[in-house]
Amino acid sequence: LPIYEDRINEVKKDLENSREQINKPFEYEERLSYLLKRKIEIDYNIENGITEEINNEVEEITKTQDVDFKDSFSKKLYNQIYDFGKSVLDGKEDYLELEAKGFDRLVLEKIGENEYSIAHYSTLNGDAMRSPEITFEVFEKSIEPTSYLDDYLGDYQTYKELKQNPNLMLDLKKFFSDWLTNITMQFQLAIQKLKKEENENTEKNELEKEDLTNDNDINNKTNDEINEIRKLYPQGTLIRLESMKGENLEDGLIGFVKNVDDIGQINMIWQNGSNLALNVHTDKFKVLEMKNLPLEIQFKIDKLKDRLFNNNTLKEKLETKIKHNKGIGSL
Repeated sequence: LPIYEDRINEVKKDLENSREQINKPFEYEERLSYLLKRKIEIDYNIENGITEEINNEVEEITKTQDVDFKDSFSKKLYNQIYDFGKSVLDGKEDYLELEAKGFDRLVLEKIGENEYSIAHYSTLNGDAMRSPEITFEVFEKSIEPTSYLDDYLGDYQTYKELKQNPNLMLDLKKFFSDWLTNITMQFQLAIQKLKKEENENTEKNELEKEDLTNDNDINNKTNDEINEIRKLYPQGTLIRLESMKGENLEDGLIGFVKNVDDIGQINMIWQNGSNLALNVHTDKFKVLEMKNLPLEIQFKIDKLKDRLFNNNTLKEKLETKIKHNKGIGSL
C-alpha cells in the first residue's frame, strides 16, 4: 500500500506541474505572430509568381527559427541545473548529492574540464545502476548533452549519435528539461535545505569580509590618531578590562599600560601575566583613577609601577610631599 501511495503522490505532483506549464505564456508567441504574418505575404507572392525571393527568405527564417529554438533549450537546461547545482557549476565543489524519500539518490558531479554528469543511482544485486544518467558540457551558460544512459533498459546514446541525428539531440534535450523539472519537485525539501545552507555560508563570508575590512580600517590609523591615543593612555595608566574581541581574556582583569605602539595598539601588562594589547576601537575597558582609590592601594600601585617601569613614581611623590611640608602621612 505505501508503494501505491508514493506513486499516487508522484502522479499528483506531475499533474500539478503540467497545470503550471499550461498556464505559462507561450515562449515563442511573438515569433509565431511574425511568421504567420510572413506566411500571408509569401502566399500572396506565390500567387503573383515571385518565387526565388520567397525560397531564400523561407530558408533563412527556418534556419533562424531552428537555431533560436535549440539555443533557448540549451540555456534553459543550464538555468534549471544551476538552480540547485550552482556550487558544482561555479567550481566550488566537484560533487553534489541529493536525497528524498521514495526516490533514488541524485548525483551531480564534474567529470571533465567542462563536462558533468547527473544521474539517479540505485543498486541491483550489489551493482550500482544509473537510471538515467546524462552527461553534458557547459559553454557560456548553455548545455550540450554528450551521452545518455539507462542501465535498467540497456539504452546508451553516444555524443556521435546525438550530433549526427539533430532530432535525437532535440528529443534528449526535451526529456532532460522535463526530468529536471521533476527533480525540482521530487527533491524540493533537499534543495530548499541546500539553498538555505548556501545563503548562510554567503552571509557568513560577507560578514567575515566586512570584519576584515573593518579591522584593516581600524589598524590604519594616522599619526595624529596614534599620538592622541598616547596622550590618553600614558605608561603606567591603570586599566580594568571589560571585554576583548576574539581573545579568551578574563573580564575584570586589571593591568598597566606599557606603551602605545606604531599602529595605535595599547600594549599591556596584565595581572595574570598576559601581554595582550588593547584596541581602542574593538575592545572595551575602563581607566581607573588613582585618586579614587584608598591611599594604601595607591601606595602599593605606585610601588608596583616603580618595579615594572623603573620610573621612580613613588620617590617623586615623596619628594613633592616633603617639599610642601605635607609629610609622608598624607600619601
